[in-house]
Amino acid sequence: MRNKKRNKILRIENPKQTISRLLRYALLLFSLCTLNGLMLPVQAEDTEFELLERSIEIQSRTNTASRQSQRQIDTLSDESKILLDRYQSLMRQADFQEAYREEMRRQLDQQYLTKARLHQQIEQLAFTQRHLLPLLRQMLDSLEQFVQLDLPFLLEERHKRLTNLRDKLEKADLPLPQKLDAVMEAYQIENDYGRSIEAYQDKLRTDDNERMVEFLRIGRVALYYQTSDGLETGIWDASSNSWQHLSTDYRSAIRQGLRVAKKRVAPKLLTLPITAHKEAL
Repeated sequence: MRNKKRNKILRIENPKQTISRLLRYALLLFSLCTLNGLMLPVQAEDTEFELLERSIEIQSRTNTASRQSQRQIDTLSDESKILLDRYQSLMRQADFQEAYREEMRRQLDQQYLTKARLHQQIEQLAFTQRHLLPLLRQMLDSLEQFVQLDLPFLLEERHKRLTNLRDKLEKADLPLPQKLDAVMEAYQIENDYGRSIEAYQDKLRTDDNERMVEFLRIGRVALYYQTSDGLETGIWDASSNSWQHLSTDYRSAIRQGLRVAKKRVAPKLLTLPITAHKEAL
């Protein structure tokens, strides 16, 4: 009992300490509450600032990434356009190359045909060359025989032409086409004689003498002569192969024919005698 009373006395005896202790507790509690109230807004403000900075940083990174992506897209777009242009160019070149190859194939086919024709022509030419020179010699022999049997006009000129032609055929260094041209030219000249009239001066050779007279050739139908004084007129008789005198009745007609052949007067109808071969009679 005494102890209990003593404790109660002690509690009653130290009220200042109790009040002081309570005041300290209250002050501490107040301080804690005040600090807590002050700290919470600061922490909230710090948290919002950090979120803002983080948002800005994230937005900046996003913008940077977007710009990089856009640059990559632009680069890829440019590359795609370049590749598309190159592809289209290659396609055009491919079409051109295909058209060119097709044209070359047609030309090659044409060249093969031309080559085949040339081979055929070469073979024909070789065959022709083997047979052409003997044929030209035969043609020259026939022409010489024809001149001998023809009217005796321009004999010296015609014989000289035939002699030169034979010399050409004997030349080994003369190309065959030139030999053919020479023979054909001689035939053409002889052929033209039959479609023209001509007057020229030449020597008349007979059994007793030789003299200069004027000749009148009417194609290959008739050949006449007349002396320069006009006193003698004659005609070639093919049946007797000799010259025959004509009467004075044809003197004027022959003189007129000479003037027509020399183109001194206009062509006109002439009455002239002609002779015929015995075979024709």
